[in-house]
Amino acid sequence: MTHKPNTLYLLLVFSILSQAICAQENTVATTEKILAKLDKKLMDENTIVFSNNKKRIAFKINRQKKQYAIIDGKQGKGYDSMGAIIFSPNGNRVVYTALKQKAWMLVVDDKEVPSVHPMAIIKTVLFSPDGKKMLYLIQKGKKMALVNNGLAGPFFDEINENSITISKDGQNIAYTVQKGDKQAIFYNGKTSPLFSQVGFPVLSNSGKRIGYWAINNGKAFAVIDNNIGPEYDQVMTIAFGKDDQEYAYNCKKNEKHYVVINGVESEQYEWVHSLMYSPDGSRLAYAIESKEHNEEDFNHAVVLDGKKMKIYETVVEGSLLFSHDSKHFACEVEWHDEFFVVNDGIEGKRYNDVMQITIAYSPDNSRIGYAFENDSKRHVSIDGEVGEECDDIFCIAFSPDSKRVAYSARAADEEYVVLNNKKGKSYNHIAGQGTIVFDDQHTLHYLAIKGDNIILVTERF
Repeated sequence: MTHKPNTLYLLLVFSILSQAICAQENTVATTEKILAKLDKKLMDENTIVFSNNKKRIAFKINRQKKQYAIIDGKQGKGYDSMGAIIFSPNGNRVVYTALKQKAWMLVVDDKEVPSVHPMAIIKTVLFSPDGKKMLYLIQKGKKMALVNNGLAGPFFDEINENSITISKDGQNIAYTVQKGDKQAIFYNGKTSPLFSQVGFPVLSNSGKRIGYWAINNGKAFAVIDNNIGPEYDQVMTIAFGKDDQEYAYNCKKNEKHYVVINGVESEQYEWVHSLMYSPDGSRLAYAIESKEHNEEDFNHAVVLDGKKMKIYETVVEGSLLFSHDSKHFACEVEWHDEFFVVNDGIEGKRYNDVMQITIAYSPDNSRIGYAFENDSKRHVSIDGEVGEECDDIFCIAFSPDSKRVAYSARAADEEYVVLNNKKGKSYNHIAGQGTIVFDDQHTLHYLAIKGDNIILVTERF
């Protein structure tokens, strides 16, 4: 005789299995690996650097009139002087400049590489975004040149090291130079016309187009591909759009602000800020203060895809954000001294403040998270769900499959990482501004300081 299973029995079995699965899902295995020991008597704390992937660390120490690089806990050779230690974008390579017997050299992955001009001071070293090219700036007497993969470019009276701009593929390079009392842009082997002053160069996604602002006779203008635009009192942000076909910049004339798109000037505004294109370059957004007011006499709004959005008391400068696929848009706004996030036009809850640097979309673009402050305590908001209070929140990260979320936080004198609302181990400090890196959908890592040790913490769940 066949008996049918009792319904209550099946529900009980299902409940037990569900609890077991959830328990397994929430189990986190934490491992720690000491990368280096911090000797505060010998080291210069201002020299500590981390690789972008937060798996490597380097710093300098001083011992017996020599300087040494400590990279992942291993001490390098001693030199008379050393420059900053630089990791490649993927963290696989590391380089620093060194002075030995009055000759400057590069130390690349622990190997000494002579400079093209050993008697010239090496000022700055940097990698191309793809990590395949290494460039460095040298000063010989009162002249400066940029060395690209072992070949020195022309010497100028000065090269602004902060202006050096390299395209994603490393094939296009531009920087601001000084010649006498004039300035110019050096781009792919050619020097632009001379101006009284020029800004930093901006390259399009392909690197084949260039833009910058310049000033002559007290008047400013945008220069796009060597084409000089109309005169303004000031030219600010310059950006390129999709497929290098579109460009935009904001500018000021007679105390009024404008946005110029492909040479066409917009209507007048009282203020324009935070101009940006979406990741795929298909959408343009910027914030404005206009003459148009709502019933509260507020006049700040976002212009998205050419359309003026809802007016608020303030659109917070620098808070505009597109999702990775460019389909979603968020920003932080203010209304009667309360701050909140507007995501695709939907207003979130209102708080005393929102930490705009923490606003993040998940990889699949379906979720959004950020940190906020109420009554001097901070929380995370993930899809509107609020986490536990703490004193500070540094970074929010989603797993590659977007199912999990982690954030680094501080409470009193301890810092820790919270994964899926579960607090991890406490440390003196979560290094690298609290950055958390997901290696895959089941593993994340971060760097922490505990006592005198720098630790690579890996969590698998």
